[in-house]
Amino acid sequence: MARIRHRPENSPSRYRGVGVSTEPGEVVEVGEETAEHLLSKPWFELVDANSVEDDDDGDDLGQLTKDELLELAREEDITGRSSMTKSELIAALEAEG
Repeated sequence: MARIRHRPENSPSRYRGVGVSTEPGEVVEVGEETAEHLLSKPWFELVDANSVEDDDDGDDLGQLTKDELLELAREEDITGRSSMTKSELIAALEAEG
């Protein structure tokens, strides 16, 4: 398994293909074959398995998975979080400060 990040720089607003659908900033865990395919695209990068868990500065919300963002939104009691996209969750969490 590999963790792949959909880089927001110069990327499509959503990528769908090879059994995966991602938004810019989203981190997904995929098999090696899918990872190899995604990494052939300029808007994907390999993420170190420990990078999200070790990052305590809170400035890189885009590197968190949508589930991780939903958990943070629940902790902040953000209204409407269950229907938000990943980008909307990030914006709401950043607004909470």
